[in-house]
Amino acid sequence: MKILFIEDQEELNAIGSIQLEDLGHEVFSVFSVWEARDIYAKHKEELDLIIADHRLPDGLGIAFLEVLRESGCTIPSAVVSGCLTLDEQEDLERQGIPFFLKPVLYGDVLAYLLRTKAVERVPARAAAKAAAETTAAGYPDEQEEDDEMFAGSPSRSGFLSRIFRMVG
Repeated sequence: MKILFIEDQEELNAIGSIQLEDLGHEVFSVFSVWEARDIYAKHKEELDLIIADHRLPDGLGIAFLEVLRESGCTIPSAVVSGCLTLDEQEDLERQGIPFFLKPVLYGDVLAYLLRTKAVERVPARAAAKAAAETTAAGYPDEQEEDDEMFAGSPSRSGFLSRIFRMVG
């Protein structure tokens, strides 16, 4: 899948991008509404999903998604934020836009969207494969994850190296 991922915090952008890429998806990672508009304009026919933070340096993720919907965009979307008010949550529910509160694993966001069939543009076989890859089996439990981190496993150290390269 091709995912437009909008997150203004460098570390969270890097982590979210890596999580989605490690699941086999192509990620268009941006930090602002302005950049998101540019990517959308260039790639709207290719995009399968939009994941947007809410508060961005040049606008609101919810407002960006509303403008896209008003223009006829049918790309499934989700909002991930650490600061949604109850009014904003109710607004998202009315619009049928799933939302998730940080901290979150982006593989879980994707798995939810696939499970609830929010991502309908993805061919059924690809959606089933992606859902299977993003289940709990796709992420080791916390103890295994801690053991791998302290044991210096190649997969974990590779993950951390990529994050540091992206934010460094």
